[in-house]
Amino acid sequence: MASGAERLDRTGGRRLTVPGVGLCEVFDDGSVRTLQPLSPTEAERLALWLEHEWPQAKNGMSGYSSDRNL
Repeated sequence: MASGAERLDRTGGRRLTVPGVGLCEVFDDGSVRTLQPLSPTEAERLALWLEHEWPQAKNGMSGYSSDRNL
């Protein structure tokens, strides 16, 4: 489960820490921005997280913290 969710009003993304990947900015359309290039293993973990956890997380069903406007 990702932690540290906060909506970034200027971009519409959410900045969160994805386990095994690190800090990412995830957008509602599923696109992702990372702070640094990902290794093949990290990219695979991120793809699996996007497929299995992000749909629930963005709908607030998996313990995703409430939005904090900046």
